[in-house]
Amino acid sequence: MKICLAIGIGRPQGLDPLRGAYAAAQGIGEWGRLNGYRTVTLTDETGPVTVADLCAALLPLLKDTSEELDRVVVSFAGHGVIRDVGEEYWLLSHWNDGTSEAIDVERFKRRLRTYQLKQLSIVGDACRSPIGRQELDLRGSPILPLGPLTSPLIQIDTILAAQAGDPGYAVNNDCFLSAVVRHSLWGRFPEAVEDTPAGRVVKTDGLMHSVETNLVALAANYNRNQYPECVGAFRRPQDEVYTYLDKVVAPPLPPLPRPDAGSSLPSTKGLNRGSGAYYEGTSVPDHVAKFASRLRRDAKQGAWMGAAAVVVPDEPVTGIALSSRASIPKRAGHGWTVSQDLDGSPFLAELASGLWVGAAIYRGRACVLSMGPHGTESLLYVSSTPEHDGLSRVQPLAINAIAELSAGSLGPDQALDFATMLRWGKHDDPTLGVLAAYMYARASDLDSVRGLAWWYVHYRQPIPFDVAMLAEVALEDTGTELVAQIPPVQGRKPRTVLEERNASLLEDRPGCVGRVAGTFPWMRQGWRLLDSAEPLLRPMSEYASELRPAPFTTLTASAGQALAERIRKG
Repeated sequence: MKICLAIGIGRPQGLDPLRGAYAAAQGIGEWGRLNGYRTVTLTDETGPVTVADLCAALLPLLKDTSEELDRVVVSFAGHGVIRDVGEEYWLLSHWNDGTSEAIDVERFKRRLRTYQLKQLSIVGDACRSPIGRQELDLRGSPILPLGPLTSPLIQIDTILAAQAGDPGYAVNNDCFLSAVVRHSLWGRFPEAVEDTPAGRVVKTDGLMHSVETNLVALAANYNRNQYPECVGAFRRPQDEVYTYLDKVVAPPLPPLPRPDAGSSLPSTKGLNRGSGAYYEGTSVPDHVAKFASRLRRDAKQGAWMGAAAVVVPDEPVTGIALSSRASIPKRAGHGWTVSQDLDGSPFLAELASGLWVGAAIYRGRACVLSMGPHGTESLLYVSSTPEHDGLSRVQPLAINAIAELSAGSLGPDQALDFATMLRWGKHDDPTLGVLAAYMYARASDLDSVRGLAWWYVHYRQPIPFDVAMLAEVALEDTGTELVAQIPPVQGRKPRTVLEERNASLLEDRPGCVGRVAGTFPWMRQGWRLLDSAEPLLRPMSEYASELRPAPFTTLTASAGQALAERIRKG
């Protein structure tokens, strides 16, 4: 069985109308129907489309066990935004009535995987501009409840309208990406078509090549730059074919948009940025980059030298929550020193403002948190012995990575290169491993996330919580800590020039077992994934709605107090 869900949102509240979204959805829906997909087309042309509508339309098809589920194609045409790397939202009709009336794309993909499908194709014809202040509280929805079982070897094709951080374009009667995809699927571009013994077909590679070539050309006709993000993963032994052109009669297709055909200038498909985006470009507040001197000053004074510690230079720490087996922490300069025996244990620190911040304790390192207007802007681990002060080496790379994650502006290849650079310092500063894991997740590279986890076990260090969570491995609660079961990792070929120079990082790794550092995500964006994660972790998702909009975990007073009590009880 194959399923096609085509969504067109042309009348989102408070945003410019996108009448072209209707033709976009109807065109993909018609392709699906004529090619044997069980097809649902939903648009808000005659009424709003809600999260409940999407679930009601899709769930019965996914639950139908009369046939094996081979492929699901999901297309969306409308407005969209991104917040962090891997955190992308498609806005529904009433997106500003409640924080959940939007599709959280990554969580939606994770939920779909739990319905045991073999292939998933995502076509996102929406802007990928950074989120603005008006959407800071946007959380989105995964649309579906959890299915019976995660598909371990799912193949995912992805076609997105623009590179991360860039706009997509539409005219009155069509959306640029959808028009090109539609013509490509029906073989109207020669780049899309391949001659095979079964006749002329459109396969994954031809579709991706056609979209990459012809979308750029279409946008150039309007003096616009639009470069899609295309990742083709459909491979044998699964079916690589989208359309058997000699077996299906193509319907009459509307022509591609043309400037000389009386169409208006293209509009963007994102939000009005009159108030300015919260994270612009790849910069972070100045104070994040300046706090190194204060850390070195504290080290010279011996405030936390030679101890595991929690340090917050910007705000007084009024208390700290540690596991029930902890010895009494001691105040030291801008933070607290704790027992080295707590290696890998979670901590939450209460600030004078009432907010709570946290991550995990690492032996011989100070966890240094730099605060901004919305919470923890930066989290670094610094060796607390002067002869092994890696701060000067790792801090610039970590801060750049935090900025890139916050801006959400990395494409898959850029994410892989950034992860390659970050992972060389991950044992000096475990935060670098966390950042690398999110970069690999951005590139849909699960095995490389698991490879990161393997290296922490190899060097007898706890695996950062976010790395274990993104690795999608089995976890066990021993009563005193979490233990991760890392399966064998199959090596892969390098995908970038930088990966070729560091090919040893991509080799096969055996399975192993390792301790996990912490019991909750260090980065804010990890919390939204908990409700689709390993069952042991799902109860923690109840605190996700109480997070402040900062890159690293920052909880409100009530949620912080509740989680702190949970940590103290072990």
